[in-house]
Amino acid sequence: MKVVAFTAITLVFIGLGVLLVSPMVQFIYEFTRNPALLSTSISPSYYNTTHVQLTFKLSYGGSVELSNVDAEVTIGGVRASNYASKMLKGDALNVTMIVPAEVALEAKLRAHFIIGDVYPLIFEVGR
Repeated sequence: MKVVAFTAITLVFIGLGVLLVSPMVQFIYEFTRNPALLSTSISPSYYNTTHVQLTFKLSYGGSVELSNVDAEVTIGGVRASNYASKMLKGDALNVTMIVPAEVALEAKLRAHFIIGDVYPLIFEVGR
């Protein structure tokens, strides 16, 4: 009877371990196969003679759900952010801001998200 109980408990712990570890393993595997799993793009547009409008797009192409995605852009001391409760394959998150043209090249994008509701990660691009 003790052997059966020990085996059952062991299988439960192995199952829980697999459930907790598999989202991170899958994310890492997909990222090594496709570095553009998380991609960023910037779309500048003319706003007026002294300012430009910049739209930053964070796109996701993986199969593991990302939750609590918070993208923040900092340019010359000005910050703008956008939030999504979850991102799935093909989803994108945009952050739009209007900044003086002379500081437009100082952009920094920082995204916080949680992989599979378990593992927090920070993704940073820029200066």
